Amino acid sequence: MKKSAELANQHIVQLPHPLASLTLLLLSFRLSPFQVTLVGEETAEPTVSEPIIVSGPITVRYNHYKEELAVSHEEGGTGRVSSAQVVELLSLDYAFSGDFTIHLNKMQSVPRMKRLWQDKTGGQIPGVEVGGEYWVDVQEDDEAEAAVVRTPYNPDKVEEAAPREEGCSCLFGNPCMDSYTCENWAGRFDVAKANGWKGYS
Repeated sequence: MKKSAELANQHIVQLPHPLASLTLLLLSFRLSPFQVTLVGEETAEPTVSEPIIVSGPITVRYNHYKEELAVSHEEGGTGRVSSAQVVELLSLDYAFSGDFTIHLNKMQSVPRMKRLWQDKTGGQIPGVEVGGEYWVDVQEDDEAEAAVVRTPYNPDKVEEAAPREEGCSCLFGNPCMDSYTCENWAGRFDVAKANGWKGYS
């Protein structure tokens, strides 16, 4: 009993009467007086570092076409690109009709589950990284494509030019060589002489 009282006295801080309650608090929690943080003591707040933003191009490819598009994102993260920018960059609206949709792939000819799918609400494609190379997948509008009439190119078909119309050259001082175009085949030399022909070519 005496030993317990001596241990308890080791945690009692001799304070003036108005601070007697602090003595009881220290005793109840069995805290050393040196573990008490004084009210009003300033503590250092943890510093929050600003995220590092990286910017640069990505490469987008469709068939043999290859273009670059600028993106930005936090270091170690990923960014987004606008599908409209990709369509304009590769002129895909000239090749496809209707309400077609594009997606990006990290590899060429990979399963659809590997796609970076376009956000249906904002037309944004997430998951791209600066320096990355991506292949464009086009999800066609089947109804619009079916309505397009396409004529296959035929390199052997050459439009024939209209035959050049010829007139009587006798009227210009040169006897005609073809009776079909001459207005006076029998008198072609006389007509030509009358128009300046000297009698020889």
